[in-house]
Amino acid sequence: MTVDKKLKDTINLIEECMHSNKIEFLANLIIKLENEYIDIARVATDDNYKPNWTHTEVLDYLTYEQRP
Repeated sequence: MTVDKKLKDTINLIEECMHSNKIEFLANLIIKLENEYIDIARVATDDNYKPNWTHTEVLDYLTYEQRP
């Protein structure tokens, strides 16, 4: 799936939810995705992940600071 296709599909989902008054569904989806990202970041950083880290900071930690 191309980036353009993913973007169009995502826009369509958002528009559909807005028109059918399912904003709560979108909010729950965002929260779920954020929680899953945090879980992965915590595992990948051996629980050194901080909630205020940007995605770039997580990647930098994994690239430069994590040692075997």
